[in-house]
Parts: sequence; structure tokens; C-alpha cells
Amino acid sequence: MITLINKNWTIYAWYLIIVIGLIITIAPFWWALSSSFKDNVTIFAEVAPFSFWSMVPGTSLDPYYGIFQKGFGQAMINTFFVSVVSVIGGIVINSMAGFAFAQFRFKGDNIMFGFILLSFAVPAYIYAYSLVAFFENYGTAFTILKSLFGDANYNKSIPKFDGMFGAIISISFSLFAYVYILARASFLYQSQNLIDLGKNLGFS
Repeated sequence: MITLINKNWTIYAWYLIIVIGLIITIAPFWWALSSSFKDNVTIFAEVAPFSFWSMVPGTSLDPYYGIFQKGFGQAMINTFFVSVVSVIGGIVINSMAGFAFAQFRFKGDNIMFGFILLSFAVPAYIYAYSLVAFFENYGTAFTILKSLFGDANYNKSIPKFDGMFGAIISISFSLFAYVYILARASFLYQSQNLIDLGKNLGFS
């Protein structure tokens, strides 16, 4: 009986630790959600000094009205548009590259594949930022052209990757390695009979 009680207390202790950890994890998110229904004056009044009422949700929807009046809705639409177009563009372009590497052999393909694998060492958003920074006004491209050809207004000739169009291009290319690896693996295991059948039917 004593052994059973000791085992139960061990289990209860672990449950208690898990519950405490769960509360600590959820509490900041709950506070953020609760505070989103309050004005700034009420939030700071309940936090300094800390009050239990800071964890109780407010009843005002003015903060939500405020962010939509400041263009939050348009920002969400732009984000959705950029995300969808970037994913579609990345899948189409990068899948074609994966097919080419999977079905054709050419000189230096293994070396290029190695460089693609090395690209996983750098996060995708670094590629996107670097692409924008390289072509921006007085950026890296401008510096290179100035060093090679002397002083001139090269900014007019350098393509820009800022704005929505630049975000779509940069994100599409930053997804290259991830989509390429999956597409290449899929095409490598694709039955050659299906490819030959497609050619015979005029689909390729």
C-alpha cells in the first residue's frame, strides 16, 4: 500500500509540474488576448502594479476598430496576395528546376546540386533580404558598377525588388532550395514508363 501511494504521489507531482508549466506558457498569450479588449490607460494601470484584473478580458472593441482604420485590413489582403502568388510562383519555377536536375545529366550538375544543399545553411529570409539589399538604391549592385565604370547614375538602370512585386520575387526564389529538393526527389522516383506514355500521347 505504501509503495502504491508513493508511486501515485510521484505521478501527481509530475502532473502538478506539467500544469504549472502549462499555466506559465499560456498566461502571456491569455494576457495579450485579454488586453486587446482594453485601452492603453487601463492596461498600464492594471500592470503597474500588477493586478489580477489584468488577466480578465475587457469589453471594448475600439482597439480592433482602430487597427482596421489604420490599414490593417489592407495589410492582411496584401500579405495574403503576396503569400499565395509567391507559393504558386515558387512551386512552378522550382519544380521545373527539380525536373531538369532529376531527368537530365549535364556537366557540373553534381557541383550545382552541392551548392543547393549548402544553401540550407542560410535561412530563406536572409536570401530575400539580400536580394532586396543588392538591388536597392546605392546598394551592392550600385557599388560594383561604380567600381567598374566610375561615377554615374546607375540607380535608373538597376532593377528594383522593393514593394509588393519585389516581395513576391524575393520570397519565390528564397523558397527555391526547399521546393527543389522535394520536386527532385519526386521526379527521381517517377516511373519512366509514365513519362514515355506522356510523350506518346503528345503531352510532352
